Amino acid sequence: HVDINVVGCQTGDIDPEDEVELDGDELFYVDFAKQEVVSETPDFIGTWGAPGWVQQALAHQQICKNNLDVAVKAEQNPTEEFDPPQVTIYPRDEVSVERRNTLICSANNFFPPPV
Repeated sequence: HVDINVVGCQTGDIDPEDEVELDGDELFYVDFAKQEVVSETPDFIGTWGAPGWVQQALAHQQICKNNLDVAVKAEQNPTEEFDPPQVTIYPRDEVSVERRNTLICSANNFFPPPV
């Protein structure tokens, strides 16, 4: 089995993240706005709690933000680099010489995500 606890923070007003996964499936995450643990397990597993997890997640966020501030200062405030979107173009139908076709463009990984 693989047990993963993801703790993430970023500069700016972006929501922090704290989630727990088991074998690639998300078990629960912390909703920082409501300060509660949100279970992502199926109903047949039943309810279970994670006492103290919200407080632990809040402490981890403070450590994360501190570490991030130290790293940014050490790097002398580097600008954030964003990878360009991944773009793939492919024909709708099989390609034949001198036959019209339609090209389909698929783009992924835009930033910001709502684009």
